[in-house]
Amino acid sequence: MANKTYAKEWLMFSKKNLDTAKLLYEVNHYEDIIGIELQQSLEKLLKSIFANENIKIPKDHDLVKLYYS
Repeated sequence: MANKTYAKEWLMFSKKNLDTAKLLYEVNHYEDIIGIELQQSLEKLLKSIFANENIKIPKDHDLVKLYYS
């Protein structure tokens, strides 16, 4: 059974990182942080998918490893 509540939490966190990256891009500020925020957003999006599919969420931050998990 999917854990919808946990998946929604991860998705909410992902959106916050994405919103932060968009804001930083729009104001042309802290360009070095934008990539980090995008990486964090994608990582949390993948973890949301794991939670939704009731798959144990790996304690990893490597996007390639997460994608192929």
